[in-house]
Amino acid sequence: MKNYIQEGKCIELTAPANVTSGTAILIGGLLVVPNHDARSGAKFTGCCEGVFELPKEETTVTFAEGELCHWDVADAEFNDTAASNYACATCVEAAAATDATVKVKLHGFAVPVGT
Repeated sequence: MKNYIQEGKCIELTAPANVTSGTAILIGGLLVVPNHDARSGAKFTGCCEGVFELPKEETTVTFAEGELCHWDVADAEFNDTAASNYACATCVEAAAATDATVKVKLHGFAVPVGT
């Protein structure tokens, strides 16, 4: 097919700020996990699909397998609050309130909800 570019699970992007490998960032409608560090304005490869262990709110938030996870841009973590956050992942392993991380399957897009 003439117009096929790539699979799209990991894509080349321009860093909106300094990015750190393994630390999720939201770029427009994509939550990506950079494969390598990059300075602001530099190109980097970021995964927008796949299963990753990422930060979650550690207070009262619990996740069950299959539960929708919302990315909180201000706190750079997942929580269960739709308001002002982005629906962009699904929990793949239960996480307790005391857990600092949650294992999620990234959807490949981030949808702002409750705004």
